[in-house]
Amino acid sequence: MIQKKLKDRARRAFTLVELLVVIGIIILVAGISAVAVAPLMRGASLRSGARIVQAMIYEGRSYASAHHTKASVLFDVDTGCVSVHETAEPSRDNRIDQPGCLPRGVRFMDNPPVTGGAVPDYKLVFTSRGSIDPLGGTGNRKIRLTDERGGTVKVIEVIFASGLVKVYDE
Repeated sequence: MIQKKLKDRARRAFTLVELLVVIGIIILVAGISAVAVAPLMRGASLRSGARIVQAMIYEGRSYASAHHTKASVLFDVDTGCVSVHETAEPSRDNRIDQPGCLPRGVRFMDNPPVTGGAVPDYKLVFTSRGSIDPLGGTGNRKIRLTDERGGTVKVIEVIFASGLVKVYDE
């Protein structure tokens, strides 16, 4: 009777070989899915950086329109942060909100980062109408971001007359 119980228990358990096969299959599936997901994650940080820059630009434009004044959006290439200031001349004292910083591995491609005006610059200045200040020159402004790992580039283009933002791949 005792031997019969032992045989029943032995039949219900998994053998070491069966367990190793199942673990091997799990590792194989995890490895394949990690390889498939890696490119998607790389692009996610660049898209996130572009959304941060876009949000800070819209915040500066909205502030200028709501307060009937000029507002500037300052791009700090060294720290990778973007901040909004309540005057055309940004300083630490007139920052209106906490800066938005780019995710790790994402950086401004150009130095200075704002191109398309009369000269490249470190800031965008919005008028009380929400358009870009013409003192920096007419024409759309572009800020290019790059992902250091993938080498891909996102362009954030600010339309001169309206201050609206387009984001696209280069």
